[in-house]
Amino acid sequence: MKKLLFQSCFCAVIALGALATACQKNPTTVSQRPIVSIEMGEISLDKVTATLLPSEGASKFEYALGLQSDESAFLDGSLLSIQTVLNSDPDFAAKTVAWTTDIDPDTYYVVYARAYDAAGNAGPLSARGFNSATDDVKVELQYVSDVTAGFHITCTNDYYSYAFAFGLAADKETDLADFDGDILPGTVTVSDVYDNYINNFRLDSDGTSYALEPATDYVFYFKALDRSGGTTDIITIDFTTADENSVPNYTIEAGEMDFFMQHYTVTPNDLCSRVALWQNSFGQDYDDVIYGPYNYKGDYLTMLSGWADNNSPEAIKQNSVANPDFLTFSAIGEALEATPYTTNMELEQTVEVYVLCYNEMFEPVNVRKEVFTTPALNTSLPTPEASDFTVNVTKKIAGDLAFDISYTGDAVRAYYYEIVKGTTYDDEVEANGEESAKLTIRSKIVESSLFIYDEPESGPITYTGTDVIKGEKYYIAIAPMNANGPREGGWGEVVMHEFIAE
Repeated sequence: MKKLLFQSCFCAVIALGALATACQKNPTTVSQRPIVSIEMGEISLDKVTATLLPSEGASKFEYALGLQSDESAFLDGSLLSIQTVLNSDPDFAAKTVAWTTDIDPDTYYVVYARAYDAAGNAGPLSARGFNSATDDVKVELQYVSDVTAGFHITCTNDYYSYAFAFGLAADKETDLADFDGDILPGTVTVSDVYDNYINNFRLDSDGTSYALEPATDYVFYFKALDRSGGTTDIITIDFTTADENSVPNYTIEAGEMDFFMQHYTVTPNDLCSRVALWQNSFGQDYDDVIYGPYNYKGDYLTMLSGWADNNSPEAIKQNSVANPDFLTFSAIGEALEATPYTTNMELEQTVEVYVLCYNEMFEPVNVRKEVFTTPALNTSLPTPEASDFTVNVTKKIAGDLAFDISYTGDAVRAYYYEIVKGTTYDDEVEANGEESAKLTIRSKIVESSLFIYDEPESGPITYTGTDVIKGEKYYIAIAPMNANGPREGGWGEVVMHEFIAE
């Protein structure tokens, strides 16, 4: 079975120098020629990086990536891929170089380097060998913002699980050993997943700050376990979070919220051509859609950009195929005013808000997560009264009704309504009294889900059905509520408007 990535092989540094004879009374002092140390960085199917560190006294150094058979060609200068770095280079002391083309999978490569002193004398050869990544397991950086990063993982089903973690680049040596020993804090293990995306937009415990910070060097650690009990070599991908103003980004401000609707103002920066917002009101209820192997696999860039196009407020109004569960708001070239809602109507509910940023080419390039909480019960709010409402039945024809509902006053935030048979309500009044009958009707019409939110005038409401009979009495029942929603402290007085079908 193929193994993954690098089994580092540090070839011996060949030191050339004159030997003094044992009989010399005054041995000759030999000046040491400069050398180049090689530290490997990212090794993936698409990219290899290394940091070259020349010793003191080096005036320049050469380097190249080649095969093990290319050593003599590097030494005689005939290897075409040789590059030269002069000591006038601002990064000369620690030069990080990258190769992104002509890298074959599962191939043993060598990074060659050699320094020169001021007189042009070559120092000893340094060589660092490694195995390139294989197609069995592939790890790619998908995106990075100022506080988030995403990675795409693919592997064959030879590997039944894998582990990953994040750490500061400054702690790489210690973290690498701890990750290898399965003791690095924050390590996550995933089983029986062969193609998915890992997103780091974790928030700290208070929900207000990110685990990743802007303009900071980090390392992503990864290893996979095969079904024979073997473990791949550890993949490390170095990445640096951006300064908040150097990538498409935004600021977000929460506005008025209540039991049903929330309001956010998202202001993009100059590098962001478009922003899109989706609010996850039900947490893990959507996990199969977001992370399922036959759905989006955690690919938030694809998921949110698709929802922004196909599940916009306009699409949901006009297209029965659009899914209101994935209602996504977006704005191009301006601030976004988004008004998502929570259909379970709970108070003090934690909601996750995801914001997608697009670059100047209108490509989705990064995503962040924010956490907000809906308001608590406000006992100081007045509750609606029946006198707040006016019901106008404009058509009473049996089987073909039309009416509108309006209200005045600030106490009303929303209401349920339904058409109730007169005998149903009247019998309840006679048996249990008016107040009890209204509460019974309220509980029944809440189940009907005929709900109007924050619209003082409903516009024409029509109903057609053979269950409305000529000459029979009916009620339009209304159960109003304030901003606390459908609960004690939110419910108002039930309205019962009587009419006779003609």
